[in-house]
Amino acid sequence: MKPNQDKIIIKSGQKPMHLFDLWGVIINSMEAGLGVIEAIKPKIESDFYTMSIGREDMTLKDAEKYIAEVCGNYKKVLTGELTGEAKKQAIKRAHFYGTEPALDNFDNCFYQDALDSMRNILDNREQVAVYSNDIRPWVKREMPQDITERVTAFFEAGSNGKTSEDFKRIIGETQNRVVSHTADQLQELEAALQSGMIDGNHLIYIDRNGKLGEA
Repeated sequence: MKPNQDKIIIKSGQKPMHLFDLWGVIINSMEAGLGVIEAIKPKIESDFYTMSIGREDMTLKDAEKYIAEVCGNYKKVLTGELTGEAKKQAIKRAHFYGTEPALDNFDNCFYQDALDSMRNILDNREQVAVYSNDIRPWVKREMPQDITERVTAFFEAGSNGKTSEDFKRIIGETQNRVVSHTADQLQELEAALQSGMIDGNHLIYIDRNGKLGEA
C-alpha cells in the first residue's frame, strides 16, 4: 500500500499491530535471489574442484553442469516454475552454499513502497512486526536502521510454517487489532483466526495492490 493512498481507521483505544510478510512484500525476491546465485557460483565451483582432486571421473564439464543445475533450479524457484517438494529441494541445495546475495548495494532488494508504509505506520505510533518463514541475517543488517530500531520484533515461523501458536506468541494477550501486510494471505490469515485470539472483525489484510479486506 502506498503511503497516504489509503487510510485504515482503528476504533479509539485500540492499538493495531501491523504484520509485514518479508518475501514479496518487503523484499524483492527476484533481485535478492539473483544476487544469491552470483554469490554461490564460485563456492560451488571451488567445492567441486576440491572433490575432484585425484578423481578422473569428475571433469570441468561435470562442474559446469552441476553449477547450471543448482543455479538453474534456484532461478526456477524465483520465477515460480518449481513448487512443493521440488522447490524445497532446490532451495536446500542452493542455500547449502550460502544465502547472502553478492551485492555492493542492497537498495534494489527492498520495495520502497513497503519501507515508506512501515515508516508511515511507525511515525503514527502504531506497531510493526515482521513475520516470515525465512529471515536471513543480511535482511536486518541492510534494512534502513530508522525502521529496524523501531520494529517491535522480527518473528520467524517454525518448520511447520505460520501457525496459530506463532500468532499467539506474536500478539500475546493484548487482543490488538491486526493489520496483515502479507504475500501468502491464506497461510497467515488462517493461522491468525485459528489462534482463537482474534475474530474476523479484528483482522484486516492488505495485499501488494493496496486493496483492503477483512478476513
